Amino acid sequence: MIASNGVAARKSVAVIAIVVVGLIVYLNSFDNGFHFDDEHSILENPHIRDLGNIPRFFIDVGTFSGLDEAKMYRPLLVLSFAVNYALGGYEVFGYHVVNLLLHICNALLLWLLACRLGVTPVAALSAALCFVAHPLGTEPVNYISSRSSLMAAFFFFSATAFLASTEMRRVSWMASICICYLGGLASKAVAVSFALVACVYLWGRGRFRYWLLAATLATVTVYYIWGTRGIVTKAVFHPVRPLVVQAQTQLKALAFYLWKIIMPVAQSVEPQFLAAEGWSDFPVLFPLLMLVSLLIVAFRMGWQHRLTLPSVWFIAALMPSSLIPLNVLVNEHRLYLSLAAFALVVGLFYSGSRLAVRRIFLLCLMTMMVLSVLRNRVWKDEETLWKDAVDKGPAMSRPYVNLGKALIEKGRFEEAIVQSRLALEINARLPRAYYNVGWAHHNLQNDEFAIAHYQRAIELDPRMIEAYNNLGNLYQEQGRPEKAFHVYRQALEVKPIRQVYHNLGNAFLLHGQADSARTNFERAIELEPDGDSAIESYKGLAKALRNGERHQTALEVLFEAQSRWSRERSFRLLEGSVYAAMGDDPAAARALAGAGLDTVQVRLSLGDRARKRRDWERALGHYQFALDAGARDARVFNARGEVRFAMGDPEGALDDFRTAGRTDPKLSVVFANIGRVQVSRGRGVEAASALERALELEPNSTKTLALLAKAYAISGKFPEAIDAYSRALALDPESAEIYKNLGVIYEQMSRWRQAEEMYQKSLAIDEGFVSALHHLGTFYLRLGKLVKAIEFLEEAVRADANHEEAQINLAAAYTEAGDLDEAIEAYERFLILHGGDDELGRRITDQLDKLKASSRATGG
Repeated sequence: MIASNGVAARKSVAVIAIVVVGLIVYLNSFDNGFHFDDEHSILENPHIRDLGNIPRFFIDVGTFSGLDEAKMYRPLLVLSFAVNYALGGYEVFGYHVVNLLLHICNALLLWLLACRLGVTPVAALSAALCFVAHPLGTEPVNYISSRSSLMAAFFFFSATAFLASTEMRRVSWMASICICYLGGLASKAVAVSFALVACVYLWGRGRFRYWLLAATLATVTVYYIWGTRGIVTKAVFHPVRPLVVQAQTQLKALAFYLWKIIMPVAQSVEPQFLAAEGWSDFPVLFPLLMLVSLLIVAFRMGWQHRLTLPSVWFIAALMPSSLIPLNVLVNEHRLYLSLAAFALVVGLFYSGSRLAVRRIFLLCLMTMMVLSVLRNRVWKDEETLWKDAVDKGPAMSRPYVNLGKALIEKGRFEEAIVQSRLALEINARLPRAYYNVGWAHHNLQNDEFAIAHYQRAIELDPRMIEAYNNLGNLYQEQGRPEKAFHVYRQALEVKPIRQVYHNLGNAFLLHGQADSARTNFERAIELEPDGDSAIESYKGLAKALRNGERHQTALEVLFEAQSRWSRERSFRLLEGSVYAAMGDDPAAARALAGAGLDTVQVRLSLGDRARKRRDWERALGHYQFALDAGARDARVFNARGEVRFAMGDPEGALDDFRTAGRTDPKLSVVFANIGRVQVSRGRGVEAASALERALELEPNSTKTLALLAKAYAISGKFPEAIDAYSRALALDPESAEIYKNLGVIYEQMSRWRQAEEMYQKSLAIDEGFVSALHHLGTFYLRLGKLVKAIEFLEEAVRADANHEEAQINLAAAYTEAGDLDEAIEAYERFLILHGGDDELGRRITDQLDKLKASSRATGG
C-alpha cells in the first residue's frame, strides 16, 4: 500500500513538473499575433465562422482555407479553429491557449509512452521535460496554423502509447490505435509516418493480432493516400523542383535538422538554406552516409533494441516532407515529431547516468527554457518575426517580402519599399515583392509608381487577385472609372470573390450607376453572406436601391440585415435615409431615433439630406423644428443659415451664422460661412476678418484660404490674395480652380506673363475646365491676340454651350478679327440662351443689328 502511494506520488510530481515547465516557458506567448498562413486559414477563412459547416470539413478540402488554391485535408484542425472562433472570435489568446494545452498534453503522452517502453520514471520525466522546454517547440506553439503539427503529434503519441500497452483486449486495443491513427491523418499528413513506426515496433513479435494490426494500418494508409491523391498527385507530378534535387536537398536537410535539435540557436521561421547542387556535395554525401550507417546499426541491434524505435521514429517523421517537394525547403515545425524521438533518446541515455551527467542535463534544461522564452518574443508580430528572419537569412528573398508586407500594415511605407526591393535584388521575378512596392506607393499617393508595380506583379502572376483589386481601387481613386471597371472585371475572371464584387459595386454606386451597383452587391452577398464584410455589402446594396429609387426593396434589405445584425446602428441610419428619400419624414425620424440619435441630430440629419436634394423648404422646416424644440446648437443655426443663403436671403443667413458663432465660438465653418456671404456682397474687409478667424480654428482648410484670397482681392490687397492662394496650393497642388483664380489676380495687376502661366497650369490639370478656357480666351482678346482668343473661347463654348459670357466674348473676338458672320452666329446663340428683354439683351440685340447691317453693306 505504501509502495503504491509512493508510485502515485511520483507520477503526480512528474505531471506537475511537466505542466509547470510548459507554463513557465510559454507564459509570455499568449499575446503573440497571428502569422503568415494564419491569414488565409483562419482570418480570411469564412468556413470556420459557422459551426454548421462542421460536416463539410470532413468531405470538402476547400474548407481548409479562404483561398481556392490552398486545399488540404485537415478536418480536425479546421474544426478546432471553428470552435476557437465560436468561443472568442479572432481574440488570439484563445488560440494560443489551445496550442499550449496540446503541447503540454503531448509532453505528458511522451512521458507515459516512455514509461510504457520500460524507461525508468526519472528518465521518462527527463525526456518529457526536454520535449516540453526545447526551443524547437516554439514554432508549433506560437504559430497558430502549426497546430496541425501539435494535433498530429497528439494522435501519434496516443496511438503509440496504446501500441506499447499489451494489457488491453484485442478488439478494443486495435480499435483505439486505429482511431488515433485516423485522428492524426485528419490533422496532418505527417501522421502517416505512424504506420511505419508501428510496423517496426510490431516486427518479429509473431502474434496474429500484431500482423492483423499492421495489415489494418497499411490498408488505412493506402486508402488515405488514394483519398487525397488530388493533392499528392499535384505535388509529385507537378513538383516545385525536380525530384532528384528534392532528394539531394532533403538529405542535406537531415544534417541541418540534427544540428538544430542538438544546438537550437539562431532559430528562424525561414532559415538560410539553399537547394543542393549535386550528390557529390559534402552536405548531401555526409547525411547519406550517416543515414546508411544508422540503418545498418539498427539492423544489427535488432528490431527490439530500445534505440531502434526512436531512430526509426526520427527518420519516419521527416519522410513525408522529404519525399514530396514543398515550396519551403526546411522549417522548424517539421521537426516536432522527430523532436519527440530525440527526447526519448535523451531519456534513455539519462537512465542510469551519473550525478554529473544529471547536473549537465538540468543545466541544459534551464538553458533550453531561457532560449524558448526569448524565442517567444520574436513571434510577437509579423514585423519582429520577419525582421529576425532577415537578420539570420540575408540571402533568402521571402523574409524581405514578408517584412515589407508587415511594415506596410504598420504604415511604414518607405521602409517597406526598401525591404521589398532587397528581395528583388535576390530574385527579380517575385510578384509579391512588386505588389508590396505598388501597395506602399499607393499609400504614399505615388500613383504612377503604384500602377507600374501592380501591373508588373500581374504580369508575373496573372492570378494575383489582390493586385487587380488594388489597381482597380487606385483607378477609382484617380477618377478613372472605366479603367477601374475593366480591372475589376479582369479580377473576377481570375477569381469571383466577394471583395472585388463589393468594390465594383462601390465604383458603380459612386458614378451613379445604381442598377449595376445593385447587381454586384447582390453577388458579393451571395458569395459571403455572413461576417463583418457582408455588413458592408448589405449597406452598399441598400444605398444602390435607395439611389435607384427602389425604396421598398431597400427597406426589405435593411430589415433583413437588422434581423441578423441587430446591434449595427448604421442600418437604422440607412433606413432613415430611405424613408427621407421617400418623403416620409416621421418614419425617417423614428428610424434615426432608433439608431440612437437625439432630436437635434435627427433633424440635422433630415435637414442635411433635404439640403443635398436642394429641397430648401423641407430642410428649413427640419432645422426650424430643432430650434423650436429648444435646441441651442450652433450646428443647427449654421445649417439654417446655409439654407437661407442658398434661398437668396444673405441677411437672414448672416443672422444665423452670427448666432452660431456666439453659441460655439470654436466652430470654424460658421466663420467661413460669414466670410462667404460677405464675399458674395463685395465686402472684402468684413469677409477677411471672419475668414482669418476661421483659419485660426482650422489652419489647413483649402476652401477657407481660397475664400480669404477672394476677400483680399475685393479689397485690392493683391499680394495678400496671392499669398493666400499660394498657401491653398500647398495643401491642394492639383486645384485647377486656384490656379485660374491666381491668373485673374495677376491679370488685374497687369502681370501678363504670370497670368498666362497660371491659366495654362489650370488647364494642364483640367483641360476641359470651362472657366479657365474662358478667362484665358478673354485674356488673349484683351491683349489683341485674336487667333488664340478665338481658339480658347471656341473651346469654352464647345465644353459648355450655355456659357453666355463665353458666347459674348467669342462674338467680340470674331468682330475684331473681321469675321462678321461668325460674330453674328455667336451673338444669336447668346440671345437664344439669355433672351433680349433685359438691358444686356437689348444691348446685344442692337450690336447684332449693326453687325448685320455692316455685313449686308460689305456684301457678306
